Amino acid sequence: MTDYNPNSPAVQRIFKELRELKKGKSAMFVADPLENNIFEWHFTMRGPRNTEFEGGVYHGKILLPSEYPLKPPDIIFLTPNGRFEVGKKICLTISSHHAETWSASWSVRTVILAIIGFFPTLGDGAIASLDWSKPERQKLAKASLGWKCDKCGSYNLTALPQEEALKEDEEENNIHPIRLKNKEEQEKDEAEKKRQEELKKLEEQGCSSQLQTTPLPCSSQIQTTPLIDPPIPIPQTLENQSIQPDNLLTTEKQDSTTSSHQILRQRENNHNREKILKETESPQQQQQQQQQLHQQQQ
Repeated sequence: MTDYNPNSPAVQRIFKELRELKKGKSAMFVADPLENNIFEWHFTMRGPRNTEFEGGVYHGKILLPSEYPLKPPDIIFLTPNGRFEVGKKICLTISSHHAETWSASWSVRTVILAIIGFFPTLGDGAIASLDWSKPERQKLAKASLGWKCDKCGSYNLTALPQEEALKEDEEENNIHPIRLKNKEEQEKDEAEKKRQEELKKLEEQGCSSQLQTTPLPCSSQIQTTPLIDPPIPIPQTLENQSIQPDNLLTTEKQDSTTSSHQILRQRENNHNREKILKETESPQQQQQQQQQLHQQQQ
C-alpha cells in the first residue's frame, strides 16, 4: 500500500475499520480497500433473500473523502442489477447526496448493510435509481455470477462463501440488513432520552417530598374535650320535686317492692277470708253455694 500519514484521523479510522472487518467476516458481503488507495473500497454483496435479487451477487465501490468519517462517501455500483444504475453515484441517506443526514459513527460495514436493506425498496425517482420489473431483475441476478471486476480482480462467482455457509453465518452473527438513523432522528432520540431522565428526576423529587413528615403539635396545642354523661330523663310528675337521679332510682325500686308485697298480702287475705267463710257456713249453705257456682260455670 501507499504510505499515508499515520496521524491523519481519516487514515486511523480506515485502518481500524479494516481490522474489524477482517476479524468479523460476513457471508453477506466482503469489502477491501485497493492496495494503492485506501480511500477506494471495493465490495461484493449478496442479493437479499426472498426478493427478486436472491441468488445474485453484485459488485461496487465506496469512495471515502479525505475528511472521512466527518463527511459521507460516494457509492457506485459496477454490476448491472436493475435497482441502481451502473457507474453513477447513487442517492441514499448514507451517500454524499445527503451530507446533512450522515453520521460520523457510521462505517463501511454499516454502509454496505444499509445498501442491502435499500435493495428491495422502490427507487421513487431518486438519482441513479431504477425500478425495473421483477423478471428483468431475476435475469440480471443470474447473469451477475459471471461478472468480474477489471480493477480489483474480484470474481462474483467465488467472491462470497457458498449458500450453505450463508445461513450458518446469519444465525451465528445475527447479520441482517439494518436501518440507519439520520442526524435529525438521532437528535430526536437524544432529546427524548433527556426528557425521560428529567421526568425520572422529577418523580424521585416528588416521592422524597411526600416522605417528609409534618411535625406533630405539642401537648399544649392539643385541646381535649371532657367526657360528659348524658342526662337522665326525669318523669313529669317529679319535675317540680327536688329529687336527685340516685334518689329517683331508689324510690322507683321501693315502689315496685311495695306493690308486690301488697298483691301477695291481698291474695293471702282473700284465701283466709274464704277459708273462714267455709268454716262458718252450714252444710246446707255450702250446698247452695256449690249449686250457684255450678250454674255460673254453665
